[in-house]
Amino acid sequence: MRIDGFPATKKKIFLAASKLFSRKCYADIGIREIATEAEIRVPTIYNYYPSKEVILEDLFKFYTFRIIQFYDRVKNIDDDQDSIVSFKSMLFAFDKSETDLMRQLMRIVLNEQFRSSQAAKIVYDISLRKQKQCYFDFVSHLYLTTPIN
Repeated sequence: MRIDGFPATKKKIFLAASKLFSRKCYADIGIREIATEAEIRVPTIYNYYPSKEVILEDLFKFYTFRIIQFYDRVKNIDDDQDSIVSFKSMLFAFDKSETDLMRQLMRIVLNEQFRSSQAAKIVYDISLRKQKQCYFDFVSHLYLTTPIN
């Protein structure tokens, strides 16, 4: 799932919602405000999303997908790759264009974790459990591939 694969209007809605939901509480944002931010008309949103809840679910799905991709990338680092190359690979797992978006999405997930069971699951399963395993895998790789002088 890549945001570049979205139709242009859906991408505008997605980015506008991400920006707004990360600044204010999800409950405080309306479809009209998303449309204004995306510079489209309200009915156009409904061509892509039946409700504000579905927009939020799409944001959660995208965030989860990209984070899991990142963890998988770390997990599958080539054992023959040296530590510096491995570390750079991990650091640049996200496109520069996605960095701000991923920050916004993380903020939304953390803000909504007490109101949304989907966000709570992301925080627990992805941000805590998988992240812990990811760090363990990466540190193990560094330890096993770094020569001792």
